[in-house]
Amino acid sequence: LKGMTAMNLPASSPLADWFWSVLFSFTNEDRAAFLAFACGRSRLPSRGSATVLTVNTDSTRGDVHCPTSHTCMLTIELPAYSSEEVMRERLIYAIHNCREID
Repeated sequence: LKGMTAMNLPASSPLADWFWSVLFSFTNEDRAAFLAFACGRSRLPSRGSATVLTVNTDSTRGDVHCPTSHTCMLTIELPAYSSEEVMRERLIYAIHNCREID
């Protein structure tokens, strides 16, 4: 997934490092749920595919907000979280409780 993801985050932001740290810590069930939340599917496409996911930041939202996904655009928007732990909590909540596909 990392090789198929475009990170559109500010260079000075720790969000990208936190994002990958959180994803690498997920169980296989959590990873499948994340893909379903972000891309509308629970498995990665073949390795020959281009970018599968784009990650943006939404600096107008913070710790109390969950990430937003746009499955039709293969995009996830991360709020400007204050810590990796807050990001982990919000991602876990979102991937297991926000199941509607836009």
